Amino acid sequence: MQFEAQKKLFLAKFSSRLLSAMDTCRRNPRALWKTVNNMLQPPSHSATNKLSADDFAKVFVDKVAKIRASTAAAAAPVIIPRGTCCR
Repeated sequence: MQFEAQKKLFLAKFSSRLLSAMDTCRRNPRALWKTVNNMLQPPSHSATNKLSADDFAKVFVDKVAKIRASTAAAAAPVIIPRGTCCR
């Protein structure tokens, strides 16, 4: 449901920008084409600090290690098999 609302908002915003561009550039086809082209294919932003796959994986390995260390002294959980509880 939230995705649909977000999609509608995005389409409304895009339509509004397109109509505005058409109105602003109505006498200049070159400017209109450039504006519409930029809307359809925005320039790529080069990230200066791109993470490698290894860097990305390390974040999760470190996170799991930190959780394990913080719960090492905790008592083992009590797991009740399905169907045996709440009858």
